[in-house]
Amino acid sequence: MSGFRDRVVRQADTIAELYLEGERLGQPATREQKEFIQGVIAADYDGRTVVELLQNGHDAHPADRRDGRIEFLIAEDEHEFGVLYVANGGQPVSPDDFDSMCRIAMSSKRPDQGIGNKGVGFKSVLQLSASPEVYSRSAQESPTFDGFCFRFAGPADFDALAARVAPDRPDLAEELRDNVSPLKVTVPTNEIPARVTEFERDGFATVIRLILRSAAARQRAREQLAELSSSDVPFNLFLERVGQIAVRRRTADGAEHTHLLTRSSRPVARAIEEVHVDGSAYLLLRRTIAEAAMTRIIQQSRDEGGLNSGWDQWEGDAEVCVALPLDRPLERGRLYTFLPMGEAAPAPMPAFVNAPFFAQLDRRSLSPSIPLNDLLLTEVARLCAQAVTYPSGLPDDVGLDLVCWTKTELPRLRKAFDEIGVELAELPLVPMLGPDHGRTGLANAKLWSGRGTVFTAEAVAAAGSTPIVDTAVHASRKSRLLALARELGVPIQPSLAEIAAFAEEVAEALASRPAEPDVWAEFYDDLEAERLDETVLRERRILVDDEGKLLSPRSATSVFVRTTDDDGAEATVPPAAVRKRLAFMLAGIPWLTAERRRRRGRVWLESQNLVRDYRTDTVLSLIGSAMQAIDPGETETLWQCLEFAFEVWHRATRDVSPQAVRDARLWVPTRSGWRMANTANFGPGWGGATGETDTRLAQLVAAAGDASAELRRIGDATIEPAHLGDIDPDPWRSFLEATGVRHGLRPNWIRSSTLALPGSQVADPTTASYLISIPVSGDDQRRWREVAARWPRRGPLHQTVYYRPTTNVAFLPAQEDWSKFDARARRLYAELILRGLDSWPDSALEFTFTRDSDSTRPAWPTLRRRSWRPPTGFRRPRPGTARG
Repeated sequence: MSGFRDRVVRQADTIAELYLEGERLGQPATREQKEFIQGVIAADYDGRTVVELLQNGHDAHPADRRDGRIEFLIAEDEHEFGVLYVANGGQPVSPDDFDSMCRIAMSSKRPDQGIGNKGVGFKSVLQLSASPEVYSRSAQESPTFDGFCFRFAGPADFDALAARVAPDRPDLAEELRDNVSPLKVTVPTNEIPARVTEFERDGFATVIRLILRSAAARQRAREQLAELSSSDVPFNLFLERVGQIAVRRRTADGAEHTHLLTRSSRPVARAIEEVHVDGSAYLLLRRTIAEAAMTRIIQQSRDEGGLNSGWDQWEGDAEVCVALPLDRPLERGRLYTFLPMGEAAPAPMPAFVNAPFFAQLDRRSLSPSIPLNDLLLTEVARLCAQAVTYPSGLPDDVGLDLVCWTKTELPRLRKAFDEIGVELAELPLVPMLGPDHGRTGLANAKLWSGRGTVFTAEAVAAAGSTPIVDTAVHASRKSRLLALARELGVPIQPSLAEIAAFAEEVAEALASRPAEPDVWAEFYDDLEAERLDETVLRERRILVDDEGKLLSPRSATSVFVRTTDDDGAEATVPPAAVRKRLAFMLAGIPWLTAERRRRRGRVWLESQNLVRDYRTDTVLSLIGSAMQAIDPGETETLWQCLEFAFEVWHRATRDVSPQAVRDARLWVPTRSGWRMANTANFGPGWGGATGETDTRLAQLVAAAGDASAELRRIGDATIEPAHLGDIDPDPWRSFLEATGVRHGLRPNWIRSSTLALPGSQVADPTTASYLISIPVSGDDQRRWREVAARWPRRGPLHQTVYYRPTTNVAFLPAQEDWSKFDARARRLYAELILRGLDSWPDSALEFTFTRDSDSTRPAWPTLRRRSWRPPTGFRRPRPGTARG
């Protein structure tokens, strides 16, 4: 042992002599070393002491070992703040190892031989201990710690060193304390502590003993050991030489806690193995990089100033590894240099990636721009590309993890696929739903899960041929798959039109089996959740009728929901003439919830105009559509439709708005045949408050029909009770009024756009030119302008800009034939005008012109002949009531 002891003493003496020589030459080398160790290394390696000691323990084991041992013990029952022990079962500390521990950035290990090759990591122990201790055997087979056993100097040790080196320099000890790092000065230990002896008995080759310098140091040691035991990033995943790492803590009261980290592996296929680490299983893939390629890239990196000279010693092939957990996908990958780097070094995909990267001094991050690191990442891409192209031994969904690279690194992976002539989007990597659990390419897959219980991804996969991504794929994998598809320009998410096609396929599958109304109700609820609209569904056969057949919303048949109305009355069943033009949804579908509210699916079907509620207004609209399609000669069919419409209207439990009835555009029988109701007039015989008006109109037609073609047309358009057979006139009159049949004369209307006039002509109607676009003679237009010139008005403000009427402009039927009427016809005509004033809108008497920049709204009277205007005693409605 004396040889080891002498070398320890000689190391200290040499450093003291180096200080003296530097003093003589004016080159403070030892001071620079101290500043570098305590300033740069200590700061950069903050929080990494345990990791660095783990690395040293791993490297101490031979490269072919797989059962190595490392043990950490924090003994809080020793000394004031406790002691941290780190023991390993590898090779004892050799003279070269000893020299490396005492030097800076001059490791005895080649870069290809182990993790630690920078020669600085051990110096991080100063963060925890002022005087680290080392105990080691002289040889593997030695029964005791009889090799290098020493500690690094404490402040008092510099006194003995100074006395030994320069006894004539009484101030040298203080100078050495100020200018020499204690990690450069070694002191032989005379005794082996009891706990070190326990490690000796347990067969460990080397023990590092760190007397913790403070309570803060103890807390940091605890935290670093806890990270080692519980990190989501397994520290021992790539420590192939070590089979077991024990992490022990002995508290001040003597209680002990032990956590074992284990590692084992078995081959799965060529260059693939399954690794078990602390109860978790990983798939580990390897790729070899030839020695020649490594030496070339190392030289290039050295030429660019990226690597130190130690890399010139590289020998042999290199290897890159990718490890993926088999029980779950990673949220975020990490780069390793055998041990995990920091969070600032994420892997380009959700995996753990190990390679001989040249990392920053603290091993927390790396620079991809260094040619060596760039090559290693490229080799990782090639490893992933080869693994998924020839996926022998790849289980479950790990192939997705291998190709879901980050946006910035994806071009590297795509280039790797290009090198082997493979299109990434075409590779069958994506697991599909289906009994055979096959796989498809990203370009063909659709990522969709559905939001319901019937219209689901499983139902779509079972019903159609679209490859649907397996819903069992983990959410994080789906998210990354979506991002990858986006970067590749692949539309993996189905469009609304494609989802509509899915819906049709599922509907076909449901219709192929016995009807299940509850299932159909849930199906339509599910469709509502997909936010599909009528534009994508109009051609899709998703509506099931009461015969179990499928219909599309755009079919010639209108689809109704047959149900009771809001008061519980059964809706009227239509006759055959109408029945063939409609269909009813499957009977028994529960459209209401337990709270008697309409289900989401029902509300959605109606809001998208896919079905119609079987209510009075919707049924009337259907009847109107049916009547418009029937030949006018099919009088029996038309009558059945009109009679049914009356029955529906008459039985309605609530008032139906006249507008809804008019909008139905029903047809009615008149003197000349069937026509649209809003073009028909009441003839005599209907009675009621308007009976006299109807009679006067019939009398006018009889008196002046020969003189006026327009009155003859009005006569042809009249409807009398006799045209409808044996009916009760009162309810039928109300019904026909609602359909748009009118009493008496009704104004005709000229579109407002045909009367655009400049402001000067609006102000002085007599200057307005002849309007050829309106069906009124020149003489009548002249008389109209004369009346308009005397009409009360304001404005307009602008003379040259054009104004338009705010409403269409009224003129009366047959007014052009006035001069041909005899006295009786003129009296009847005038009386009908007076009767019409009760029902005509204000705009039939007066209209106003408008312009966005002018609020004056100048007024004109409607088109009229002076000779038949109301007599003097008639009170005209208040001018200016029309609005546009």
